[in-house]
Amino acid sequence: MGTYISQTDVENVFGTRNVAQWSNLDQTTTVVDTARVALAISYAETVVEERFRGSKYAVPFAATGSAIPVTLKDWCAKLAGVWLYENRGGRDSARDDAAVTNRIQFHKKSALDEMDFVLSGQRRMALARSHTGPTAPSIARVGMPRLGGRHVLP
Repeated sequence: MGTYISQTDVENVFGTRNVAQWSNLDQTTTVVDTARVALAISYAETVVEERFRGSKYAVPFAATGSAIPVTLKDWCAKLAGVWLYENRGGRDSARDDAAVTNRIQFHKKSALDEMDFVLSGQRRMALARSHTGPTAPSIARVGMPRLGGRHVLP
């Protein structure tokens, strides 16, 4: 697994105070629980890598430019922050149904939707490709006569 973001990246999206509060499950301190933030970051980076595994991008990600694209860092930071918020043991929804709703859930949806745009080819990322050959499937002609290393069609 790659290391694409830090605690600071998560704090830049959600704020230092929020990240500190969400990282503490007991809510008795305002000091950030760095171990939980690291766990959230690991979770987020794994989710992003798993979505891209088997795509045209090599996983773990490697930048083709000078740095990891900010879009990738933003996805990871959003997913890490949402993980911290949703796993703190509280709910903020007034709704009493089975739907999972909270104030920051839109960050997760936004990140996943943006990843879908890249995976579908509507957007490109400055990341190393997983292969250089054609992306279409190839069909091997089994049992076809060969002439000089090439298949001869009947």
